Amino acid sequence: MKKLFLFLILTLSTSAAFAQGRILRGFVYEKDGGAPIPYANIVVEEDRLGATTDFNGYFQLSDVPIGAKTITVTYLGYKTEKIDARVFKNKPASIKV
Repeated sequence: MKKLFLFLILTLSTSAAFAQGRILRGFVYEKDGGAPIPYANIVVEEDRLGATTDFNGYFQLSDVPIGAKTITVTYLGYKTEKIDARVFKNKPASIKV
């Protein structure tokens, strides 16, 4: 099977509009060539939150509770990736896989 991603960038940003959680957003790219992966599934396992990447490989999840998370990324024909992440209250973070 193909390896799923060159890297997955997750950017955790804060927003006053979301008192209970934060916004989780990022891009999903193919390992070979770095092409964006459209329509990949993104799931935050602990909170049962999910999103799908757009045509450019971009995704965004709102109201993600603060704390340690396991992000699962799936796409038909590719290896499933699981990424450990931590959502902080006021500190943006970035993860590369």
